[in-house]
Amino acid sequence: MGTIGWSSEDPEEPESTQNFSVPQLRDQHYSIIAEQDRGLEALSEVISRQKKIATVIGDEVDYQNDLIEDITDHVDRTRDRLVGETSRVRTIDRKDNTCGYWIVIIILLIVIVILVSI
Repeated sequence: MGTIGWSSEDPEEPESTQNFSVPQLRDQHYSIIAEQDRGLEALSEVISRQKKIATVIGDEVDYQNDLIEDITDHVDRTRDRLVGETSRVRTIDRKDNTCGYWIVIIILLIVIVILVSI
């Protein structure tokens, strides 16, 4: 059995870093962190833009909902007026007595027959 140590043959150390000194590894580590920081900054900018877009979309949805509520209110008022007017027309139709019209028609027919026979 072997022992684990700091030798260059350490199986956990990647081959790409085995020949670097500690300052070189530190510089490589800092450059990797700097690259990650740039990536995180870019991601932060993308998320900020998406947040602004989501806010604008939310505002537009609120505006559209207000419009829909206004339209619904107008439709409800129009429906109520239509129901009222329909009720009035039905009342007038029920009160209308066509018997009077038939009497007038018969009287006019008799008058026409009398005038024609004279």
